[in-house]
Amino acid sequence: MRLIKALGVAVALGTVGLTLVGSTPAAASKVKTVLCKTNQSLCLAANLWGEHVSIKAESQKTVLLGSLSVTCKSAVTVLAEKSDSDRVLGKITSLSWSNCSGCAAVETTTLPNISLFPVAGRNGKLETTSTATVLLLNCTIINFECTATVSKATLAFTGGTIGGTANASASKVPVALSGSPLCGASGEWDAGSLDSSPYVVTEVNGFKSGEIWVSPEAHA
Repeated sequence: MRLIKALGVAVALGTVGLTLVGSTPAAASKVKTVLCKTNQSLCLAANLWGEHVSIKAESQKTVLLGSLSVTCKSAVTVLAEKSDSDRVLGKITSLSWSNCSGCAAVETTTLPNISLFPVAGRNGKLETTSTATVLLLNCTIINFECTATVSKATLAFTGGTIGGTANASASKVPVALSGSPLCGASGEWDAGSLDSSPYVVTEVNGFKSGEIWVSPEAHA
């Protein structure tokens, strides 16, 4: 009889233990980073931009410095496709250059994927997760060509108004150069530091007004 009681207590305790262990994952909810239409610490469902967000931005002056000095206006389109727990994943679908000096023309040949992480103040840190390559054509009066390769770029994203304070900026991004010996071996790319201009957000999902921020999603 004592053995049966002891076994009964052991089974009961084991059941409680399994219940406690099993309840831990359910209690720990995942943090999901999202793009929000308002500046709030937890973004409500009504204020989400969604999981397929097209963001357009323009820089009036980006600068590549090294053996070669190139400045251009630039326009970029980023597609934020989904949120994977603590980050928003996506890709750059368009990166164009115009009004260039130092080289007559600049063409993007490989577009990178990106991750966007939240930082303080509902701002973000945007990182490229694959290589970007750019062809520099007819450089200086000698008209030589170079290929600029960026293995990884980090941009600071500042939340705010579309067409106003929302922007992304890059500082001293390492660039590998190849092609003509006149290209040199390396340089640094800036957009929003030194004598350059940040990428100002001009449009989000077709809207040219409103706000965009990076924050955790509010759970129901």
